[in-house]
Amino acid sequence: MRTELLRFNGAVERDPAIDAWMKEHAGELGAIAHQWFEVMRKCGDEVRELLHDGCPVACLGDAPFGYVNVFTSHVNVGFFHGAALPDPARLLQGTGKFMRHVKLRPETSFSWARPPYRCQDTRPVLAALAQRWHDGDILYVYYGAREAMDFYGKRAGFKEWTAGECHREEPRAYFREVDQLRGHPRVWFFYTHSAVGYREPEGIRSYFETIGTEHERITSPSVADAQCYAVALLYDLSDTTRLAASKWDTYPVSDTRTGGLRILCDGTRVSGK
Repeated sequence: MRTELLRFNGAVERDPAIDAWMKEHAGELGAIAHQWFEVMRKCGDEVRELLHDGCPVACLGDAPFGYVNVFTSHVNVGFFHGAALPDPARLLQGTGKFMRHVKLRPETSFSWARPPYRCQDTRPVLAALAQRWHDGDILYVYYGAREAMDFYGKRAGFKEWTAGECHREEPRAYFREVDQLRGHPRVWFFYTHSAVGYREPEGIRSYFETIGTEHERITSPSVADAQCYAVALLYDLSDTTRLAASKWDTYPVSDTRTGGLRILCDGTRVSGK
């Protein structure tokens, strides 16, 4: 017997209401929900999303397949057709005809979580960085590397870092973030997973090299996929002469767009410049 799929109207590529929901749930549980909803977002080009019944829902077209929700002490990661999923570890909960969910708590949620990317060149770079870390060092993380840093950084022993924001059509805003680090003699810049259609890390590195001096470089093994390439660079940003060379609002901005398909911060896909 054929089963009619549940369908929701109004699903879009990137729903601002979900981004607002994530900001409202910014604590430890919210971070778990955000991580797993990002996994859903990356399940394919036809994934759409909407806020339904007060929680983020991921759809294939207009057919929902997953959701996340935050409760007092746990997070639910739910599956609209979970009853049909294999569950050898008996993680799925629920007794309905179709839906199932997994309960995640901060003390257990990452013990079996899969890494956020197929290519894992982040791990050896962060391990080497941890070995070269000095008390007082500062770590600035390119926004494209935030998920990888969240997953591997804690495992490498890092507890604090400065994570950048997305400014794909406003490259000068990256320089403003870097300027907050002026005066420090040891600032690490870590990046991987450069945004599709942009050369943002190169632009940020150019600004670092103008106002500071590079002292160390850690790179991942050679990889075919440029998005998998991971780099950590150590800069001295305490030289007043070099700092006087430019500021975020006067540094000449070069076009970081490649001219092909690019994806804006809100998820919109754009072709050409």
